[in-house]
Amino acid sequence: MKDQPAIDIARVEYYLDEWAYAQSQDRGTRGYLGATPGITTGTVSSSFDDMYDRSILAIIKHVDAVLPELPLHEQSAIYVHYGQANVYSFKRIDQAKALVDGKMHVGEGLRRRGVPVGADK
Repeated sequence: MKDQPAIDIARVEYYLDEWAYAQSQDRGTRGYLGATPGITTGTVSSSFDDMYDRSILAIIKHVDAVLPELPLHEQSAIYVHYGQANVYSFKRIDQAKALVDGKMHVGEGLRRRGVPVGADK
């Protein structure tokens, strides 16, 4: 089996930023991206924005599926860092380390689901 490229943490952070933004109050049902009106020609093709929204929505759903698989302290560190929770309640576990480990584990989970997280993608 060919070695996989290292996980690009900046890419994982981008996905987590999109996930957090989609969870915000003004984003619609369950926080996912909502449909926005646009000009269509009646053909099957989509605008670039529509294709981008669909791809980000798919990634957000993958992030949602990966987060519950993380250890609780890593979940908590990610939720606090990305504004989805206010309190990190694991006093004996360093929050900064839990966040770094959590991001790496999110990257591994996304990779298992086929989401590009490698530095060369």
